Amino acid sequence: MWLIARFDDAVSALKDQNLALGQFWEGVPEVGGNVQAAFPNVLNTDGLDHRRLRALVSEGFTPRFVESLRPRVRHLAHELIDAIEATGGRGFDLMEAFAAPLPIRVISDMLGLPAGDHERLRVWADQLTDDIGQRMSGYPESMEAFKAYLRALFEHQRARPGDDLVSAMVRAGEGGDALSERELIGMTSLLIFAGHETTVRLIGSGMLALLRRPDAVAELRARPELLAPAVEELLRLEGPATMTSPRSALADVRLSDCTVRAGELVVALASANRDETQFAGPDELHIARGLNRHLAFSRGVHSSLWAPLARLEVQEVIGALLERFPHLALNIDPRRAHDPDPRFPPKPTSSCTAPDSGPSSGTA
Repeated sequence: MWLIARFDDAVSALKDQNLALGQFWEGVPEVGGNVQAAFPNVLNTDGLDHRRLRALVSEGFTPRFVESLRPRVRHLAHELIDAIEATGGRGFDLMEAFAAPLPIRVISDMLGLPAGDHERLRVWADQLTDDIGQRMSGYPESMEAFKAYLRALFEHQRARPGDDLVSAMVRAGEGGDALSERELIGMTSLLIFAGHETTVRLIGSGMLALLRRPDAVAELRARPELLAPAVEELLRLEGPATMTSPRSALADVRLSDCTVRAGELVVALASANRDETQFAGPDELHIARGLNRHLAFSRGVHSSLWAPLARLEVQEVIGALLERFPHLALNIDPRRAHDPDPRFPPKPTSSCTAPDSGPSSGTA
């Protein structure tokens, strides 16, 4: 496997049609009913199959449509903060009380999933995106339950379609290009899991990076117009993925002064976003950084569908937290915020407390 660390090489690799995602996934076994590996979606297909699947859902992720969701996302963010304040405590766990529930609610609304199913979907999403969860004994049964849930959902939406993405996918392609059940399962599961997990991670890592820099938080409060560029900087510096999915070379590919032979694998690392030839002070947080051409959402034909939605959600989340909690701060030593427990892989977590009296002065 080739590991690509530099920005220019990463861009070349991500745009090269001879480096295919689908070729890699064809060799990945369906372990315990893993829907990511076994069911067609835009991350494990290439060429015509990829374009067809992407076209069927792309209208639900256009910047214009996603922008129309901003009031709903803002309402959800403030609703979660209301629940935090109602506890009357001086602190809260940012991940559990805020970062995890919001994205699953947003994507569930878009897909037309019942509000009462949010918690089950969160559990399924955590299992599928957690390597350890996939090795647990109950994982196959859990994935079978999830697939049964989706099949029942498709039947319901066929009988009573609504103005949502699942209904649109179920009825898409009336000219003979309809999605198969396997494709429906693959695309719906990807939209649920990837659209949820990446945003949860970005909220956690982004807020942690900000709270370790009180001067950046103060600048954001004074200049709220910097919120959008600040989110781009957080994506660059603390993006939710440390590497891309492996791509398999269909033919020999030249990258920089190296030749990737046909059949070899290529992975682009997030270090490309800290390439000093592209970014001044690459390891530093600059919330007003201009021309931020980061690769957090990949490049080329496999660039992330849900990038506009993730951007909007994180903008609204950070804005709401800074507005409602004027004294937000970490309740642990910032120098230890990334320390892992040596017995277990690190889990994303952040906890909030309030240095001043009253719940609305919360800390994270």
